[in-house]
Amino acid sequence: MTNVLIGIAGIILFIGLAIAGTLFLGSRFQDATVNSKASAYVQSVDQVSHVLSLYRATEGRDFGTGDVDGLVTAGYMKSIPVIAKDSGVVLGNNDGSTATLRILPLDQAKRICEAINAQSRGDRTIPEAPSGSAGCYSQPGASGAKYFVFANTG
Repeated sequence: MTNVLIGIAGIILFIGLAIAGTLFLGSRFQDATVNSKASAYVQSVDQVSHVLSLYRATEGRDFGTGDVDGLVTAGYMKSIPVIAKDSGVVLGNNDGSTATLRILPLDQAKRICEAINAQSRGDRTIPEAPSGSAGCYSQPGASGAKYFVFANTG
């Protein structure tokens, strides 16, 4: 009989600890996921930005706003980063001096954008236009805000 009571008490203790762990660590795990996605976006846009700088140094002109696949076919990149493929790379400012990625999935985009700005600028606020050399900004739209991570090439 004592073994049964000790077993039941152990099970109740285990369930209590599992629930407490989930409540305490749940948001930490979720934040870790958002931070890792933010880091992946920053690395991808930095990679494209560095390739654009290399293109400018080698060719003596900016890549322009052409399709980023042209960087692969020209031999400047082995392949487009996975996140860039999923998001679509935009070479902005009409001269190709900024690499920009749209943040997907949309349901996490704002949190990812805040994490990017916290990592790159130490500030979680999201401006409506690119400011500084790298970071994240939003553009309001009819179907909701769109979030973009960017890095200047020069």
